[in-house]
Amino acid sequence: MKIDLKQIIPNENFTSEIREWLAAIKAEHGRLQRQLMKHVEGRIREVTDRNGFSRFYIASEENPNGKYVSKENLGEIEAIAQRDYNKKVLAAIEAKIKTLDAFLAKFCGGDIAEAFTKLKPGRKSMVQPIAVTDEDYATAWSSLPYKAKGFESGATEIFSASGLRVRSKSEAIIAVILADAGVPFRYEFPVNVRGMGTVHPDFYCINPRTRKEFIWEHFGMMSDRDYAEKATGKISLYAKAGWTLGSNLLATFESTAQPLNSKAVKRTLLQFLGA
Repeated sequence: MKIDLKQIIPNENFTSEIREWLAAIKAEHGRLQRQLMKHVEGRIREVTDRNGFSRFYIASEENPNGKYVSKENLGEIEAIAQRDYNKKVLAAIEAKIKTLDAFLAKFCGGDIAEAFTKLKPGRKSMVQPIAVTDEDYATAWSSLPYKAKGFESGATEIFSASGLRVRSKSEAIIAVILADAGVPFRYEFPVNVRGMGTVHPDFYCINPRTRKEFIWEHFGMMSDRDYAEKATGKISLYAKAGWTLGSNLLATFESTAQPLNSKAVKRTLLQFLGA
């Protein structure tokens, strides 16, 4: 299977955002419903005088004009006002949920990528698809050939569990965590960065769902002052070229007193790489 990734149309990432937002408003819908179960009686009657000052009354069927509520007892009015507001919000949320559920059911009922996925192996090798599944995209992205930086003669040989040669034990740990999480990456892949020329970041990763690419640098000698200054300078140069820390540039740090934290690496995977 040979796929030209430049000809693949963008993935439908917005549906994931819709689902996340839908889950959030459904949770809020449940919270508001539970809040409405609290018994609050009456309705508010607000009377405004010539000076724009409002007086509030709690009205009922027995007393349409209502009972005046003093400032000291405004909590009663606030409870009714919140109840009425919650009812309006619930109605709006329910309408939104109905609309979005119907949209997702229809929009995601069929996938453009299936036209390629369902082809027999022989036909797959003969066509250039315009849309592929996340799995096929990740496979094609990972199989792109490239020339890595290489190692100097006599350099210490360190390998990850999968046999990938790296430059430090910490990089081996990161490589294992990436592989175990199913995150596609290229080790020391050459990237042309404006103002820096060709650089070989420790890891060049992709989130298969969003198709967004990330540079991941590990700075492992932050106890060394010169090294730390060069690290911060490198991060600044990346930022000037559009690779922003916490956006499309990821970084891990360690020093003699603070070794690499595997939990921090996994949190980074979860937040940015969907793993």
